[in-house]
Amino acid sequence: MDNTHTPGPWRTFGRLVWGPDALPGHDSDAVECRELVAEVASHTNARLIAAAPDLLKALTFTLSMAIGHAADARGISPAECEDFGWAKDARAVIAKAKGD
Repeated sequence: MDNTHTPGPWRTFGRLVWGPDALPGHDSDAVECRELVAEVASHTNARLIAAAPDLLKALTFTLSMAIGHAADARGISPAECEDFGWAKDARAVIAKAKGD
């Protein structure tokens, strides 16, 4: 199973989510794109999906920072912080996003 996704940033155009270099045409309704990522039921869902690569990156970074700070504050190893509920929850979301 290929767990790689189209790299961000993703952009929306109505209910469509486009991969990198996707910009609505300036002179018409045409869209120049490299890859259509998704077509969804609403613009609201499209915006959420378009944010997914950035959200995954932010959660991964934030989890790393939170584990480091928690370990320092408690005088324990970062590995011990992995057992905290919030760390397990974040890891589960990251795994779900990556298809692990």
